[in-house]
Amino acid sequence: MKIHDLSFAEIERINFKTVDDIQSLMSTARRPMIFEGLANQLSFLEKWDLSFFEQMESSVPVQQPETDGVNYFFKYFAIPMKEFISRIKSGDNLYIGAREILGEGGKPSGKDGLASLADSLEVPNWFKREKIRSANLWIGAGNNKTLLHYDPWNSIQLLRQGQKEFFVFRNTDTRNLHPFSVFNFKALYQGKVLHSKIRPMTVQKRYQKRFKELKGFRGTVNAGDVVFIPAGYWHYVESEGQNIGVNFFVHSDDQTLHRIEPLRSYWIKDRIMLHPVRWLYRLKYNFFQVLRKVLPKRVGS
Repeated sequence: MKIHDLSFAEIERINFKTVDDIQSLMSTARRPMIFEGLANQLSFLEKWDLSFFEQMESSVPVQQPETDGVNYFFKYFAIPMKEFISRIKSGDNLYIGAREILGEGGKPSGKDGLASLADSLEVPNWFKREKIRSANLWIGAGNNKTLLHYDPWNSIQLLRQGQKEFFVFRNTDTRNLHPFSVFNFKALYQGKVLHSKIRPMTVQKRYQKRFKELKGFRGTVNAGDVVFIPAGYWHYVESEGQNIGVNFFVHSDDQTLHRIEPLRSYWIKDRIMLHPVRWLYRLKYNFFQVLRKVLPKRVGS
């Protein structure tokens, strides 16, 4: 079984609206939406093609798919942007997923080597800059697949090139999507904070009974479109063709959302669990390093 076998309703498609209408929908609506052609209003995207990125001197974290073809967002390696572009042009299945250009409050971020893009990045007028949690770059060669996950903030993605298929589930479906527990210390240490245990392309038998009963939303995002995914909504994404996109994670105006799942669990993981878990695993690692020095393995006998 795979995620495509489920029943889906079409994601609502919205033609051009006024700025006030877009702002209202993005700040109050709790449903996925595709705004057709909205990204074409942003002139910076015209310049952001593969040749533009090929001129960059910095290195950036990239990932390769796992054996099931999915990028799970916890294994990265850094290579020069020039090399990355050259390799995806030649067909290598590499992916830049959610690499940070702007950080909290819309300030340039040096976290992923993309701070130079902040100067040419245009922040849309559909939300306030101070509400930005991060702005992120996405580039792939095609046939890119994400994990099944949620984001703790509203996600607004602008597609400059390629095509993406979104599969979306309500936050109320969280129980049937099997997130990792707040007490799964190993998963937290590995960075599986927002992940579902379900493998979207090869759904494990133990999860199929409840998973196959889900009814989600599905929609195709074309170049020039903008897709909105509310905070806490689960989603899986497939990208076709050489694809370039930018997304903004934006804090919600509704301060009560952290009381509902899966955002409540995220708050517990992020605010309470992550730091002691990482500390414990570092302590464990250091202990065994010392132990190996004190009691080295015997070679032969």
